[in-house]
Amino acid sequence: MILYLDSLQEGQTAMYTLASDLTWTKLEHDLPEAMVAHCSVQISQGVVAFIGGVPTASDLFANSKVEQIYIFDITANSGMEWSQPATLPAEVTRGAIMGCYKVPNENKVIFGCSYGPNEMTYEWNLDDDAITQKTECRNQRGVKFHVMPDGSIIGSGHGRNIWTFDSSSGLSRTSSDEQWTTSHNPPMSVVSPFKTGTCST
Repeated sequence: MILYLDSLQEGQTAMYTLASDLTWTKLEHDLPEAMVAHCSVQISQGVVAFIGGVPTASDLFANSKVEQIYIFDITANSGMEWSQPATLPAEVTRGAIMGCYKVPNENKVIFGCSYGPNEMTYEWNLDDDAITQKTECRNQRGVKFHVMPDGSIIGSGHGRNIWTFDSSSGLSRTSSDEQWTTSHNPPMSVVSPFKTGTCST
């Protein structure tokens, strides 16, 4: 199952699932509020978190953010699908093009590095919903995090740089300074099983 939200449409709240036969189905449960350029991450089976973003596309490069973090549980009883466990820290000034990932083998999510200066990464502890500031973001144009098969983390985004990432030391260059990716808008609101997606330029 792939859960998809078209985050580039103004005021979009509809969500869809893609079945194994490649048919789309609109869910009856919309997002509680519209968001654009947020990040989404699967935190357990059938459970997805929506973090950051901005209310409208016109806010992409403004000091704006969707403060509430939402969790959607597709397996929950009717009326219990949505929860609001935490909010973005007050020091987060911009919510657009924010990255996030579930820490392998830990009940934690790392998020942050939205599009703007002086942004940080944060650790969200899923056991108690505490959020702790972690590291500076060296890339000021938004970062999307990717968990690799060996458990290492890389970051890429609008700046075309490819970084390695550690939640203690932050972003650093890969083995060569000439590591680049094609400049493009990364998928900002797709949650899918590992190794089922590719980037086509």
